[in-house]
Amino acid sequence: MRELQEHEAPINRWGKPPGDIGAWYIAEAKSWCAKSEGTILVAEGGEGLLGYACHLNKCEEEGTDGDIAYFYAFVADLVVTRQARGQGIGRALLAACENMARVAERKVLRIGVLARNESALRVYLNFGFAPHHLKLEKILE
Repeated sequence: MRELQEHEAPINRWGKPPGDIGAWYIAEAKSWCAKSEGTILVAEGGEGLLGYACHLNKCEEEGTDGDIAYFYAFVADLVVTRQARGQGIGRALLAACENMARVAERKVLRIGVLARNESALRVYLNFGFAPHHLKLEKILE
């Protein structure tokens, strides 16, 4: 997660400094998993940890603003280490998340990405994700 924070620092002014990401973040991810039937998937290889995904299998769309309520699956985190990028690790983790969502009979799998994280956005679009709801912001200095 520290690598992701470092990578996104130039495009996300609200992210915590990479050095501040610690054990609390693991506890937070475990809490999400306990609440939303989640799983933390880990990709390992000869060099050790290659990446991970935090898959939440039961998130609820509350049905506000004229929409109906439903459950969906959500990839809360997807991180591949710098050394392992370009080897299909992210696609494999996404495929595992999609499989878990299908087994749970979810009709929707969501993932979030910073609009300026172009490399991750490209991976997600190539995997079959499509924009659904865009949130725009204007920084008021």
